[in-house]
Amino acid sequence: MNKIKTIHKKFVAAYIKSLDPVNAAIEAGFAQKTVHLTVENLMKDSDIIKLIDRQIELQRQNLCVSKAYIIKKLIHIIEYALCAEGFDNSEQGYNFKDVQIALKAIENLCRIMNMQTYDKSSLNKGDDLPQIAIIDNLNEDKV
Repeated sequence: MNKIKTIHKKFVAAYIKSLDPVNAAIEAGFAQKTVHLTVENLMKDSDIIKLIDRQIELQRQNLCVSKAYIIKKLIHIIEYALCAEGFDNSEQGYNFKDVQIALKAIENLCRIMNMQTYDKSSLNKGDDLPQIAIIDNLNEDKV
């Protein structure tokens, strides 16, 4: 096929969304009676395959999130999870007032920054995992 037509572009767009070539062909506007033969021919066409590959590559590039962005978001979660008033974001369905959320975010931050994480299976029998003591209701005047 020398020229990609609009119907072929619609097919590729629908195929990328569903990964179902038969439904993509029907959605693009190909005849249902001959859809299986049409799909067979489309999936053999090198121009269509190249277009599919380009669209997948574009989507892959758009999905790339920088390491710095992830680190920034994790630090944001840690800060608000540990602050006294908490971070209430009810419209998104979560409420950061829990130390466990901060600890999980710290664990993920360490993993992203390639810091050592502890695996129970890799420790010797006498070794203990590092423990973080959490003290509630601590009066700062008495410390």
